Amino acid sequence: RQRQMCIRDRDVSKKDGYSKRFYYKDGQLIFAYYEGDDAHRFYFNNDHLIRWRYASDANIPEKAENHDLEQSIEYKEWEEKVLSESNNLKMESR
Repeated sequence: RQRQMCIRDRDVSKKDGYSKRFYYKDGQLIFAYYEGDDAHRFYFNNDHLIRWRYASDANIPEKAENHDLEQSIEYKEWEEKVLSESNNLKMESR
């Protein structure tokens, strides 16, 4: 069975100021990238955030910090936000 990779872009949102890119494999979100003044990389496995890589300055990605499988409120909020926005984008494209 051949696996499919799909990328969907979303323009900068006036609401939150981020350019967003979502990557899917076999219909499941595997990675999302949000860039504004700062940058967020979100890695997913089976609809669970497994790594959030945050750079406070999008122009200096080498200073990013990894947050792996955390239980913090902020980590969970990002997980829910990205999954929700991904699902909304998939619904819009149908």
